[in-house]
Amino acid sequence: QIHVVQNPLALSLKIMTLGDRFLLPGDRYFLPLWPQPGLVPRDPSRGDRFENIAFFGLEENLAPELRTPSWQEQVASLGLTWRVVSDFDLWNNYSEVDAILAVRDFGRQEYSWKPASKLHNAWHAGVPAILGYDSAFRHERKSPLDYLEVLSLTDTLKALEKLRDNPQLRRDIIQNGKLRATETTPDQLTRRWRLFLETVAIPAYYRWCASPNLVKQSFLWRRRLAIQTKESRKNLQKLRNLLGIRSRLRALIPKV
Repeated sequence: QIHVVQNPLALSLKIMTLGDRFLLPGDRYFLPLWPQPGLVPRDPSRGDRFENIAFFGLEENLAPELRTPSWQEQVASLGLTWRVVSDFDLWNNYSEVDAILAVRDFGRQEYSWKPASKLHNAWHAGVPAILGYDSAFRHERKSPLDYLEVLSLTDTLKALEKLRDNPQLRRDIIQNGKLRATETTPDQLTRRWRLFLETVAIPAYYRWCASPNLVKQSFLWRRRLAIQTKESRKNLQKLRNLLGIRSRLRALIPKV
């Protein structure tokens, strides 16, 4: 009856298929995801050093253009190092990182089901973020200092150069991130969850208990159908994602 979503765009029925609207009825509420547990911020002793650029996550979720040897060579030509941190046990460690880069796709896909975690973690870790077009990031953006948005490989290289050559900009971004990080502290998010539970979830539970049996049976039938078709719907989404990745990889192959 209630769906807690981690991206405000997921509140819109426009992004749902007719099947999902039927199978997943109920009101939707946005609550930000928690920051990375045990997050280790950038080591302050690094000062104004700008050397290490990292992506925290599974490599398959990184834009194909950023997985090539050519990309590593271009980053090295700027005097920087590039690292993909795919080990989950290291996703909390930003101590030697000077900026993060996270782009799922250089198109304008909104990824309505994804949270703004990489941006929030960057604020808490004290590092600048270079990010793609994700709707979760755009929803959070209140200032150009929140993060640098890139829509192409050229944009990304220019953003790295901009950060490399402007220590004051990096300091301004980091200071702004400290202020923005106060919005997603565990205490703040706990208060939001408590308000949601007390004013939304508990009253909704009592309304459900008081609803007619026919309404309950209809709802439960749709939920059973959603569970039964979950895997097939997930596989269909994976196939769509795979086709999208293959088309982008073909575009990277030089034409003879």
